[in-house]
Amino acid sequence: MEGKTPMHLPKKWWIGLPVLFGLAYFAQGALTPRLEDDLRAAILSRVAQSPDAIDRPEVRISGRDVVLAGISLSPDVKAQLLAALGVETPARRIIDATQPLSRATPFVLRLERRGGKAMISGNVPPTGARERLRAEIAALGLEVSDCAAYADGAPQSFPDLASFAVRRLAELDPATTTMTDATLAVSGEARSAADYDKALAALKASPFGASAVKIEVSPPRVSPYVFSAAARDGVISLSGHLPSDDLRKRVIAMAAAVGAGAAVSDATELGAGAPAGDFA
Repeated sequence: MEGKTPMHLPKKWWIGLPVLFGLAYFAQGALTPRLEDDLRAAILSRVAQSPDAIDRPEVRISGRDVVLAGISLSPDVKAQLLAALGVETPARRIIDATQPLSRATPFVLRLERRGGKAMISGNVPPTGARERLRAEIAALGLEVSDCAAYADGAPQSFPDLASFAVRRLAELDPATTTMTDATLAVSGEARSAADYDKALAALKASPFGASAVKIEVSPPRVSPYVFSAAARDGVISLSGHLPSDDLRKRVIAMAAAVGAGAAVSDATELGAGAPAGDFA
């Protein structure tokens, strides 16, 4: 009919193309960050299931391409992880940008105890050593703080020496145990007289040899510091505290000499905090 506008103009379809392209462009721009975030979350979730593969993993996403960085703890475990990522995630390409594990020379691990808290620092080997250490320390009822770094170069005796060091944390507070390659230095204050005897006995009879263990352990601090000696019915009784085992032996010998054959009963315990001067 004359005077009516046609509903469509087939010959002018191209006029709407810029609008369609613009809508598609902005839709893709809005969708891409969300897809990348989803892919990053999927990658990190799968990496977390293989804790022995990569330390401190970092993931960079560009579209569906993934760059995986961090410290490679085990080439074999990492290879298995990369293969799984290609199958279990929508990544198009996975680029391995991980760095090899560095070698620590010397290899040092330090364990410290202060009250109810324990700290791990220095170096730990990969493949489960960190988890074992944390579990052994937690079994003592201690809160564990861990800032150790993975490194290669641990001595063959590391597992046994580390467990031996952990057991000393049960007897000493404060305590510091420092493994340097295959040697161990232990310092601290015993929690009780019984713990002092137990720690010294273990350290002096360690299975790693006398030259491998250095000891600087003191008996528990005592206040007030009391020592007494009493003679009754032909027996000299010693009680209280003395600062060292050598002094205790000398005191027992002196009591026997003074008693002229009297029996000596020794109930003394070792303790730190003796008054200044010649306590003997």
